[in-house]
Order: sequence, then structure tokens, then C-alpha cells
Amino acid sequence: MNQTIANTLRLFSCLCLVAVIWVTPAPAQEPGKIMVMPLKAKTVELERNLPDFAARLREYFGDNSRIVLLGDDQLQSLLGATTGPSRQLVQVAGEKLDCTSALQITLERYRERLGDEYSATDSASLAFAYQLLNVADGKVICFGQFDETQKPVSDNVLDIGQALKRGFKWITIADLTTEALKRKFSSCPGLAAADPAN
Repeated sequence: MNQTIANTLRLFSCLCLVAVIWVTPAPAQEPGKIMVMPLKAKTVELERNLPDFAARLREYFGDNSRIVLLGDDQLQSLLGATTGPSRQLVQVAGEKLDCTSALQITLERYRERLGDEYSATDSASLAFAYQLLNVADGKVICFGQFDETQKPVSDNVLDIGQALKRGFKWITIADLTTEALKRKFSSCPGLAAADPAN
């Protein structure tokens, strides 16, 4: 009987140790450098809007030394003659720049409002998808999508909070992009830490 109690206590001790290890969070790692890959456009027509979207990204990240924004030419000079699948190219560029993650963004819609802040005939509209990848193994750290066309408050009374934040005005595509980056990137651990406001 005593042997059974002793074995039960040993088993219970082991289970407690496993439970402590299981629920103990890993120590927070200092976020590494993030390279922002050259922006992609879903259609040829959208390519003309990439510089404007890139300018909003530069404003969002500010002078953050952890962010490396790459253009097509910069990426090509990093890769040289290297070819292969996208994951391999991200890994090669990331290693050369000493980055731990890579942000890929595809612009799907980018339309400026027509009119002014109080009277618009067409509102600002933006859609993009993004993913943050681990450079070492290509695994997705976080991903998301933004899709909004500003609507009048009368179309959705439940969205009155957003209208109030915007001062009941029709915003520009630049303002909508800035809002979108803050909203979407704040929910991604690697990108939220890169926000200069944090």
C-alpha cells in the first residue's frame, strides 16, 4: 500500500512539473529586424499607386532602425543571380540584411475620394493583404487583410464611432491608409512592436 502511495505521489509530482512547464510562458524575445519586401499590386493598374502606399508605410514606421524597406532594385542587388522559390529568396535577403522576419504586402484596391472632406461624390477605398514571415523557416508569424470603402453614416449607424473619430468628414486615401496600417499592424506582435508609437 505504501509503495502505491509513493508511486502515486511521484506521478503527481511529475504531472505538476509538466503542467508548470506547459503553462509557463516563454520569455519575451526582443523583436529582430523586419525587412519589408517590395510591394506588389494585384493588377497592373494598381502599380501606379504603389509609391503612395509605400510613402504611408515609411510614415508609419518612421525612423525605426528595426525596419528595412526594400525596393525592387535593392532586392535584386541583394539576391544577385540567386533564383528559386519565394521562400528561399526571402531567406537569402533576410540573412544578408540580418533580418528575422519579412513583411509581404499586396495592394488590391487604392482609390482616392472625389470631392472634398464635406462633399464627396466617391469615397476613399482601400484593400490590401499582408503576411509577416519568419525568415529562417518561412512560417507565417501573422497575416491579415484590410478592405474598406468609406460610407456615409446613414448607411451604417453602427459605425458612428468611426465617423466620430474622422470628424464626420470624407477622408483621403492617405488618411485611410494610415488608419488601416495602425489598425491591422497593431494586432500582429512583430509589427505592433515596430510601431514607433509603442
